[in-house]
Amino acid sequence: MDALQFGRWLSERRRLHGWTSQRALTDAANAHPEARAAGISEAFLARLEAGLLAHPFRGSVRTRVLALAWLFCATPRQAQAYLRAAELTDLSSEENEQVERLLTHLAAAQHPGPLVLPVRPQAVIGRDAELRALIEWISSAASGFGVMTGMPGLGKSALAAEALHQIAANPHQHLRLFPDGIVTLTATGRRGIAGLLSLLRDVATLFRPDSPPIHTGELVAAGAGDDGESDASSSLSQAALTQAINDVRALLAQKRVLIFLDDVEPDIPWRQLVEALVSENATAQRGAASPGRVVLVTSRYVPNPPLMAYHLPLAPLTPEASITYLEMVMGRALSPEEREYARQIGAYVGHVPLAIETAASAARLQGLPLPLLATHLAHAPFDALLDGESELHTRLAHAVNALSPEARQRLALLSWLGTHPFGLEAATALERAYSDPGEPVRAVQTINAEGGALAGVNLARVDTADIAASSPFDSSQARATGLLGTLVRHSLVVPVTPVAVAGQGERPESDADQDTRFRLPPLVRAYAAEAAAQVEPSLRLRAGRGIVDYALAYLDQHGADMAAREREHALLLAATYQAWQLRQHSAVLRLVGDVAPMALRVYGGPESERIVGWGLRASQELHDALYEAKFLNRLGVVQYYQGFIANARRSWEAALEHATTADLAMVRNYVLMNLSILGNQFGEPAAAWRYADQNVRQSMDAESPCMLAMALMTRATAARMQGKLDAAYADASAAAALLGQPATDPELEQNPLFLEIWIEIARTQRDFTQSQHYFERLIPVIRKMHDPYTVSDMLLEQGESAYQLGAYPEALALGQQGRAEALTVHADFLRKRGDILLQHVHEAMRTRARAVS
Repeated sequence: MDALQFGRWLSERRRLHGWTSQRALTDAANAHPEARAAGISEAFLARLEAGLLAHPFRGSVRTRVLALAWLFCATPRQAQAYLRAAELTDLSSEENEQVERLLTHLAAAQHPGPLVLPVRPQAVIGRDAELRALIEWISSAASGFGVMTGMPGLGKSALAAEALHQIAANPHQHLRLFPDGIVTLTATGRRGIAGLLSLLRDVATLFRPDSPPIHTGELVAAGAGDDGESDASSSLSQAALTQAINDVRALLAQKRVLIFLDDVEPDIPWRQLVEALVSENATAQRGAASPGRVVLVTSRYVPNPPLMAYHLPLAPLTPEASITYLEMVMGRALSPEEREYARQIGAYVGHVPLAIETAASAARLQGLPLPLLATHLAHAPFDALLDGESELHTRLAHAVNALSPEARQRLALLSWLGTHPFGLEAATALERAYSDPGEPVRAVQTINAEGGALAGVNLARVDTADIAASSPFDSSQARATGLLGTLVRHSLVVPVTPVAVAGQGERPESDADQDTRFRLPPLVRAYAAEAAAQVEPSLRLRAGRGIVDYALAYLDQHGADMAAREREHALLLAATYQAWQLRQHSAVLRLVGDVAPMALRVYGGPESERIVGWGLRASQELHDALYEAKFLNRLGVVQYYQGFIANARRSWEAALEHATTADLAMVRNYVLMNLSILGNQFGEPAAAWRYADQNVRQSMDAESPCMLAMALMTRATAARMQGKLDAAYADASAAAALLGQPATDPELEQNPLFLEIWIEIARTQRDFTQSQHYFERLIPVIRKMHDPYTVSDMLLEQGESAYQLGAYPEALALGQQGRAEALTVHADFLRKRGDILLQHVHEAMRTRARAVS
């Protein structure tokens, strides 16, 4: 062949091998351990295939053409044909050595090593990025020990299996990367030294079936693995392990293999595992390996970082991927309404694929409607109806039983903190109550850059023994840190970054708030809650009293700091529940009084109603009229946003009956405002005006400008809803004058009352543009200070105002935003209100369009 003929011949074979472009072949050459040194470029390939290079090939061109043989040849015969086609004759000694190496490699590829793959999953949903990253690492020839970690049920095994199948599906890639074999072994239940020896024996069998077994007899004879192992048997176990490691290392020497170990137990000797399967010599302890030796492990346990060349911590699915996975298992697409319930199901099980699969199977096979399934999962995720084969429960039990008895007991008590993020302070409170019942309780100082020995500690690596404690209090904090570190490494507790916490509605306000938070996944929390019921009653009682005392001390320390209260809302809610269980009614009043204002924002309607109910019953037990009126008013707010309007009205009317004395003036002010708003919302203008007017008259005697301004603004709204715009403008202007702040005052940017007053003034003047100007400044403040129900309510109110003033496009946008906010918190009442608004807007826009045409 001349240069032109060879170029055409090479171009045809490039396409036959699957490289559709010269760029793709260049990338493959640069990734190949033998060809990358030749420096093959896209420009070189273009000139080579075009026949523009001098023939016969010489110098660097000849070197590059010879290097391409590693990519184009799969057998020794193909290699000889390639050399003839390229007219590569009269080889130098260096070229002869390269060709011999190629022929030896191809001869071995004719008899490839074992191929033992796991079962391929039906589909891998929502893991595209992780799958690409995993395949890229495995295929990069950067040998070493890779670990994929995460809690049970996340799909670690399925993801690894799909990666192995995709690699093995391309024979050329498979034989190039791992000519000596790809094997899979299940490590479930193989624990300690005996488990490692069992794994090593199976590895040896797979790679050399006819070889004598590795030396494990001494260990079996010594009864290794027993808790009461003697010094003599321990010595024999170590000797057997050392011999087994040496045997396997000798067997795998110079082999290019991929070994997949699925579900490695936490107590396996990890360092010795790496030494046996990856390291080339006895001194290698950091995962260093010969080229092409890759070991991939899945485990719920995170080994020491120096052992890992690659770590992929697997997270739960995204909400959308959860819905897609549920649809796949159910075998059909979901309606928009069903998708909302599917979203709830995913949230209740923490978006864990195995749990979603179990729930979807129950819905498909047993005909359970998704609303019923969602309700059931919220209360009993391990019910036999949903987890008939107890697969979820069994896997979690196996994971938790790997902990020490003390750690299991402490995990059970952590279930009191729910599934919301909590900090080291909350864990320390439980640890202190558990360990030091006789010590006086005081609040933990937030650990930050000035926090002493614990500042900056990586809780995923911490060992309790490594933390110096100078006092019993520091000791409790150190033990809590060690416990969290252990639970994080076992994938039973998840660290949460400040950004992720802020995404849940909790905004970090200071450097202290930037500390790592932690969260119990929903399924772990459900399992731990079951275990908490089995904890010794005296311990539960002691811990309950301790966490109540701690929470009260925390509130005393932080005073009115709302950010501090929200930061530890999980702790405060747990303490509130314990105080109610212990019938500590005075503590319940104090705690509910602090938890209730943020309960709707953090926990949602049903949970918020339960919390307020504790406070209401405690106030009745103590005959405390002030707290009873406060909690009745708060209960009405919760019921209103859940759509229980009749209940809300009764709660507010009852609160009004209790709020008769002077010291309850502020409560009375809020109750009358709520009753007036209720009248406006449900077409009762006379009642709305009556309550608003009563509020103004009573507020005049309270000597509080702020209270009177709120009352005047409420009456202005009631007047405007009746079409009395002059009276409404007079009241709204009086409210603004009472506070003495002009509309241009910079404080408007952060003071919601000022903004609401000026919004109302603009509405009375039928000036939507001006009202929207102030409203756009109000909404960010409301988002920061209030619950999402209030945000949805205010968006819909502004949308209704826009509709009344004929600003239909703006009304449409506001209605859609308000409805979307309602959906996020499952506020069906607000969603329906949004539907009505949008229906009216669409009708009005169609009418206007017909009139114009």
